[in-house]
Amino acid sequence: MDSRAPEPQAGTLLALAAGAAGLVAQLGVLPCNDVWWHLATARLIVRDGAIPTVDTFTFTEAGQPYLNQPWLAQLLLFALFRVGGAALLLFANAAAVGVAYALLGRLAWERSRNARAAAWSLILGGMLLGADNWGVRPQTLVLPLFVGVLVLVSRGFQFEGTADAAMPATFLGWTRATRFWLLPIFAALWVNLHGSFALTLVVPALALVGATLERIAGQRLGADAAKRSVRVPLRFVAVWLALATLACCANPRGAHVFTYVAHHVSTRANAFNLEYLPPEPFSLGGGAVFAVGLGAVVLTLRSRRLPALAEILVFVFLLVQAVLARRAIIWFGLFAPPFLALRLAPLLKSKETDSPRLRLDWRPLTGLAIAVVLTSPWLRVHLFHGARGRLLDAATPVAAVEKLRTDPAAPSRLFHDLEYGCYLEWAAPQQKVFIDTRFDFHTGPLLEDYVAISRGSLARLDAYDIDGVLLDKVEERALVDVIRKDPAWEVRVDDDISLYAVKRKAR
Repeated sequence: MDSRAPEPQAGTLLALAAGAAGLVAQLGVLPCNDVWWHLATARLIVRDGAIPTVDTFTFTEAGQPYLNQPWLAQLLLFALFRVGGAALLLFANAAAVGVAYALLGRLAWERSRNARAAAWSLILGGMLLGADNWGVRPQTLVLPLFVGVLVLVSRGFQFEGTADAAMPATFLGWTRATRFWLLPIFAALWVNLHGSFALTLVVPALALVGATLERIAGQRLGADAAKRSVRVPLRFVAVWLALATLACCANPRGAHVFTYVAHHVSTRANAFNLEYLPPEPFSLGGGAVFAVGLGAVVLTLRSRRLPALAEILVFVFLLVQAVLARRAIIWFGLFAPPFLALRLAPLLKSKETDSPRLRLDWRPLTGLAIAVVLTSPWLRVHLFHGARGRLLDAATPVAAVEKLRTDPAAPSRLFHDLEYGCYLEWAAPQQKVFIDTRFDFHTGPLLEDYVAISRGSLARLDAYDIDGVLLDKVEERALVDVIRKDPAWEVRVDDDISLYAVKRKAR
């Protein structure tokens, strides 16, 4: 028997790891936050036949200009929800995660030629770092696109571990190995799905800068190694990158979308958004970032072979972003597995190393498929009870919002929990809201007032002429206590999660 024959156990472990990502994502619920305002916006687009350009949801900032960038993702989510409800939305979201991690596992194996190393890198790097960002939202839909960009860059710039077979460049870099012509297509699609579309430009640009510097250094030293750092001439990569930049203008607002990105990353409102704050070092996500980043550095130093400068620049950029903002951890989590797999491979010897293919044992994979079916949203509501069978987040104020929606004396100026605003926009569209989770839209003063009112400031509440409240009993517990004790307020719903009250009219 050939000692290099591929082991089915190792390949199966890799396939199970990729499938487990989709399974875990499928077990999630529809959160009481962004997804609802995205669905509500898509409903407006379908109703009016146009993308909204001003705010129509709030009474605090009504009529203010708003660039609704992820319109295509909103329509996709809305179509799924209208056809199959929450169940189809959760399933499609899990499918996006599963596809992304299957492609990522393939790339990790391609670079390491060690399925065991690729599988453990996918679990310890990709899944540990990414699981907190698998919720139903436009960002999840673009995870496969980001992995696609990583594949293009890894193959085109010939990151260490990718196949070394000579593949001459054809017109503008069109080869089977690199396919840089896909970059503008990815950019044109991504720019209409999620605000992170700039990654389609930044990651290849960093790799291009690194490869260019290596080539210049190699030429000055008379070395040939730098010339082999990419499979296509650098000028062709630059052409496709320029075309990708132009492709980002293929959106309803054209080049103005770049100012949206600049505003989104610089607005002071981000200080109120936990997702844009640095992760805490001793939290699960923060600890994983530092552990994976440090582990990658240690393994690299142990191998005594530095990666290409192109890969180092991408690694450092994504790691810094993850350290600065929790929302960016997912991107580093997708970059890490192929990087780690190559460096774990010498420590995890396996018979399938250098094998051109993977062998799979279909028995465990059949078990995974059965688990996927049994935990699918359509079946789990019948097979499981309580929280395990629920499709909506338990914190969603379904009963309170229904009471408000049908209340003949519903308030006209409602103060509410930040995330409740998103659900109100969907479930009670006639009710104007105080605020929602569009941090790229809301101003700093409004967010400051929201925080002060949530902490019990009746003076600021009265400044907005508020005549009703819908409060989360945990997040706004100080204001809940104030409202309960104030005889000027009439409590109409007081359940386990929320309180709905209206102000009594003066006699």
